[in-house]
Amino acid sequence: MQQSTREPLDILHDLVKINNDRMEGYTKAIELLPGGQHTDLRKVFEMYRGQSHDFKEEITPLVLQIGQGPIDGTPLSGKIFRAWMSLKAALSSTDRASILELAERGEDEFTSAYTNFLENEIGEDNPIRQMVLRQSQEQRSAHEHIKMLRDNARVNT
Repeated sequence: MQQSTREPLDILHDLVKINNDRMEGYTKAIELLPGGQHTDLRKVFEMYRGQSHDFKEEITPLVLQIGQGPIDGTPLSGKIFRAWMSLKAALSSTDRASILELAERGEDEFTSAYTNFLENEIGEDNPIRQMVLRQSQEQRSAHEHIKMLRDNARVNT
């Protein structure tokens, strides 16, 4: 049985920050979409931004139970956010495949972060493992959806 390597509170803090990062990325992507174009992508991006908001809302009460205040900010590395920030340059064009490729890169980073927690930091004995596992599975579905949209956009260009 894998043992936890970090305290649940530290992991919860990082998970909130990672979800904040993802929400900022999708917010930026929505802002940079050309007006009146790709309205379907706007809805998808809003949905996945909402997914991270829901994840954060699920995590926050656990932090408060431990006696800590709410958490803001994004990870110090900002790796996920930097991936999303590259959207600004790419969205100067309205190429659907490029937009989705960059969104998929952001999802790659998010998937990687959750996978790292599950494989290296959250042991079987950790009480938050099931929640993190479920969130990871939901996000992987989002990631697959973005990849499918990207692949379809490539075929149609």
